[in-house]
Amino acid sequence: MNNKIVVFTFLILLIISGSCWYAIEVAKNSLEVQAQTNNNPDFFMKDVAYLQMDDLGRLQNRISTPSLVHYPMDSTYFFEEPKIEMFDKNNQLWAIEARHGKSIHDSAMVYFWDDVIVKQFDNSVQKTKITTSAVTIYPHSKLAETDKPLVFNQGDSIVYSTGAKLDMEAAKVQLLSKVKGQYGTSSN
Repeated sequence: MNNKIVVFTFLILLIISGSCWYAIEVAKNSLEVQAQTNNNPDFFMKDVAYLQMDDLGRLQNRISTPSLVHYPMDSTYFFEEPKIEMFDKNNQLWAIEARHGKSIHDSAMVYFWDDVIVKQFDNSVQKTKITTSAVTIYPHSKLAETDKPLVFNQGDSIVYSTGAKLDMEAAKVQLLSKVKGQYGTSSN
């Protein structure tokens, strides 16, 4: 009988050990899955200014915001009241601001929304103003685009359009569709 008790006790211990090992593995895998799907912010910053320089050390782009929050899963940054400033080939300033913004892929693409204003300056004097609800900005190539309705002001002219492509390096704006406007003011 003693042999039966020893074998039975050994089997019970083996089953308990296997169950404990299985429970530990399931818990460990559950924690790994939770860590992969948990996209809580991992840091935040206040009063941020991010500068991008060219190979010669000249300022190319500046992104500033009073509040930045980073989410690690897809390396996304969320901004409050962001502003990006870029310089064209003639060193003239383009400034884009909005109520909210988001950057993904290490600022290769920046998305601004809510009360977006794009301003082009010529020797520190505002030359062009574009207002829209959202814009996607590609800071490295100095391009921006929107498919939203917009208002384009330049001097005394005002143009309405749906969608635009901006090449800030070449200082060009291409209006995409439903373009209508009033050019200059009447002198009557």
